[in-house]
Amino acid sequence: MTKLLPQEIRSAGVLQIGGPTAISPYVQVNGKGEVSGVIVELMTAVGAKLGVPVKFNNIAYSALIPALQAGRVDVGIGTFTDTLARQEQVDFVDYILTKMVLMGRPETEEKIKKVDDLCGQTVASPSGTTSEIVMKAQAEKCKAESKSALNILIVPTPAEAQLQVETGRAATFVQAYGVGIGIAASGQNLKILGQPFRPEYHGAGVKKGNKQLADALMAGFKAIMDDGSYAKILEKYQLASLAMKEPVYNGTSTKPLAAE
Repeated sequence: MTKLLPQEIRSAGVLQIGGPTAISPYVQVNGKGEVSGVIVELMTAVGAKLGVPVKFNNIAYSALIPALQAGRVDVGIGTFTDTLARQEQVDFVDYILTKMVLMGRPETEEKIKKVDDLCGQTVASPSGTTSEIVMKAQAEKCKAESKSALNILIVPTPAEAQLQVETGRAATFVQAYGVGIGIAASGQNLKILGQPFRPEYHGAGVKKGNKQLADALMAGFKAIMDDGSYAKILEKYQLASLAMKEPVYNGTSTKPLAAE
């Protein structure tokens, strides 16, 4: 399947992957600089099908699309949500489902159960994320309904958003469902508030118009889904409920998910 890849990637002999590396269980890095996680295993398996090794580069979400556009990396990953706005700059090969969850300290659980409960609260959000989009939309809704203002603390990374909540500077932060489950189970005194919401796709992003690479990734993901390795990886990380039967190209516009 190597012939499916663009010539420049075949010549380089490596698929350069970019995204944040501190979003357990999706991608994390240890003290030796070794990456692990569900997306690392999935992309490594896809690379093996395509006949090239993969190299992971730590890039914040706010810098990821510019890195793709400049050709510094070939593929953007992480909890990289396929949105209509992002599709104007990036094409997505969607390979796993996601939902959002609100997370906060246990004492917050009674007063915050859904996004509409955030008026009058301070929330933390990483820059350049879907969380930021959701929080800004809710802030406008609070204003339009003449409710108390929603204050948003914009921080560079998801870990820093979590820290704002742990230290009491913010009441809640938004996290991907799979990450939230891990945080809630890890004894960090944080809980999922209310029910998951906003079903979406997480995708592997490529430079807009790079259809050859997108098609190659579609074939790679289809191959690991068909041979059962995809399901085994998701089961290992307790994310089987987020599995897809086949990859989808720009799914938010071509195969939108029903709202819950």
